[in-house]
Amino acid sequence: MLDEVQYDSAFSFKYSPRPNTAALQLEDEIPEEEKGRRLELLHDRQKLIQYNKNAAYIGRRMEVLVDDKAKIRFSLMGRTSNNKIVNFDGPETLIGQIAQVEIIGFSPNSLKGVLLNFSN
Repeated sequence: MLDEVQYDSAFSFKYSPRPNTAALQLEDEIPEEEKGRRLELLHDRQKLIQYNKNAAYIGRRMEVLVDDKAKIRFSLMGRTSNNKIVNFDGPETLIGQIAQVEIIGFSPNSLKGVLLNFSN
């Protein structure tokens, strides 16, 4: 299903019983080790999909709404109109503004860019 749908990202976890649900009454016949193995396969496949999708942004110029300071390596982070996270260097005065950024790198979880210009 991951290959067909090509999700931008996915939050996935091992099954665990939840109070006040019908599933709480079901027997859990799958060993924890198998659950972990399946989850790891799913995460690895999704990471590859994200990596390939983000690679397609290299060289593109994007409008980025600057949200905040970046957590590591770059000074700023923001989001494109399709919710892609972009990290890049620029002045903190850009927070809350829209900046033009060229995408120059990527990882499975975010894009890396260089500031071209910004508008108020």
